Amino acid sequence: MKTESATLEAVEVVTLHSIRALHNLPVSHKNKIVNPHHLLWTSRRHAHAKGTPVVFDINRKEENALEVKISSSKPLSGNHTLEALSDNGEVLFAGKVNGDTVIAKATQTPDEFAALRNHTLHWQLTEGKKDIIPLGTTWIPIYWTNTKEMPAALYRKGINLEALEAIATATKAIHAYPYDENASLIRANAQPVSYYVDSVYNYIPPRYDVWNGATFFTSLRTDGNKNNITLYYNSYIYAHNNQPNSILNCYDTASVLQYLLMSAGYGTQWLFMQPFGYLKQTPLIGRGWCNNPFYASAGNQPVVNVFDPTRTAFGNHAFVNVTNYALVADACAGPHRGGETLAQYVAAAVDTQYPNPPRVPQGTVNNVTAWLGVRYVNTVNAVKETGSIAHVAAIKKLLKYKEVKTLKEDKSGIAAKWPDPADCPALHGKWKTGYEEVVPGAEEVVKIFMLNHGEQSMNIKLHVISGSKELAHNRFFAVTGFTEGANPSYEAGPEDLGQYSAVSVNKQYPIVVFLQDNVVMQISCSDPATDIMGLAKWFLQTARKHEVKDITTHLPAAQVHYSTLQPKLGDRFYLSLSSGENAILEFEQEEENGLQLISEEHSVLVFDTNKAGKQPLKVLVVDKETLLVNTQTIQLDIQK
Repeated sequence: MKTESATLEAVEVVTLHSIRALHNLPVSHKNKIVNPHHLLWTSRRHAHAKGTPVVFDINRKEENALEVKISSSKPLSGNHTLEALSDNGEVLFAGKVNGDTVIAKATQTPDEFAALRNHTLHWQLTEGKKDIIPLGTTWIPIYWTNTKEMPAALYRKGINLEALEAIATATKAIHAYPYDENASLIRANAQPVSYYVDSVYNYIPPRYDVWNGATFFTSLRTDGNKNNITLYYNSYIYAHNNQPNSILNCYDTASVLQYLLMSAGYGTQWLFMQPFGYLKQTPLIGRGWCNNPFYASAGNQPVVNVFDPTRTAFGNHAFVNVTNYALVADACAGPHRGGETLAQYVAAAVDTQYPNPPRVPQGTVNNVTAWLGVRYVNTVNAVKETGSIAHVAAIKKLLKYKEVKTLKEDKSGIAAKWPDPADCPALHGKWKTGYEEVVPGAEEVVKIFMLNHGEQSMNIKLHVISGSKELAHNRFFAVTGFTEGANPSYEAGPEDLGQYSAVSVNKQYPIVVFLQDNVVMQISCSDPATDIMGLAKWFLQTARKHEVKDITTHLPAAQVHYSTLQPKLGDRFYLSLSSGENAILEFEQEEENGLQLISEEHSVLVFDTNKAGKQPLKVLVVDKETLLVNTQTIQLDIQK
């Protein structure tokens, strides 16, 4: 047996220098991609600190590996193997030592989402069955996920690290890998989906919007359907961490739940039930027991007599189908943890006792439609039609909306340099902008502002459309019509606020929305005393000062430089802006197309090429100040 002194001497002889992942997935942190080829750990930088997180795809488990740099003061003789062990002593990575660089391949991989137990790997050298030379311990967050159920657009900028951390924290009891005896016992009887449901249901704030039933983190895409939803996941995280009075609705909880389940490899559908009817008494996210979801708007209590004529109901409701099991999950009301069929869910959630006449008919399983749901977290798409959105017809009637047949041909619009809302005099310097995010799209760009004043919160979405004005009108009605209540949550706003405006019926958590040319702005605030109408008019004044006759002449130049249009498979492809510093370089990716973004720095995008053939790449150039966007499609031919 090796003595302690001999072991210490061996540690001095062999040194672990750096670790890099191979065939791993890119990750994003705070909506910024982390280069997957960068070192995860170095002895100088991370000796006793946590390294850079890494994500491996379960679908490529044969390729998952770590490249490890070591050095030895003496030549290593014999048949040495470098091994990485988990906290419970299982070998997870191993590779033969034939020099200073060792490729340690995965020796075992979980079959479903998992996180490395305690982020810990213990390194050692072995020589056959002889002595073991310990090399020390590293702390690297390692995640295994399955991209099979994730559309490529969802991780075009990498797997969202915040989402993985949320999943790992919520499911630690069953997904800390390798599994210990306790985890194995829990897993034998666990319903894994329940952990994901609870993670969303208990992630408060945000709490349910008991005033308007409005969505705050979900955006529809084309034709008003629910097949291409954008989830503003990063702003959702910010709201939780920084806005104690933030709110959401069931579209948001369904979208977050679906996103987390997809990120863990589950097959899902976004379910939409219309009509839903009266909610059977149950806990409502962040609000406690409830059978009257819009009690704040009605001016009564969360729980009322089932026959009370003032009792409110869901006009519609969203939840998730986990297709792996054909079971339903709802993180908004219940919660329903993925143990019920659709019929069982409807029977448990929809009340059969209600006022007469009812505000909303009692919904059945026949009123449920299944959609693809969330497809984007950092791309927004224009709304092409609004026909299937819940309250659009009613909103148009309330606003006395007049259809304009020439909207598609009208090129006039607004090209303004948009100010920081915190600078508005109506806010009296009390509010501070804590979060900003620009979400690009080929025809529309949205900028999200999240402001704070003590515990009060304000959320602003500024949509600037570079396509036709018809798209701006569609966006306006998608925002005002896509609510969960039995009736529209909006009424007509002031006639001098844009071409059309709407304000929330309830004034305790006020919302203002206006449309002016190619701009749609939505402002919501937890403090009813704050003058958000003054803020809206301040922005409108800025807009009107920058009206132009032809918006196309104010689009940013879509001129880009590229390394080559015929890169060799395995080479890097570089894309950069030829315009000034006021532009953002972006791209669209609907399906896997042979390119994977690995870096975005200083208006330069760097891609790995991983599939040969002709590949179109749509490039977006966004003006940082005006939020106008222009596009160019590049035709690549990746050579074998």
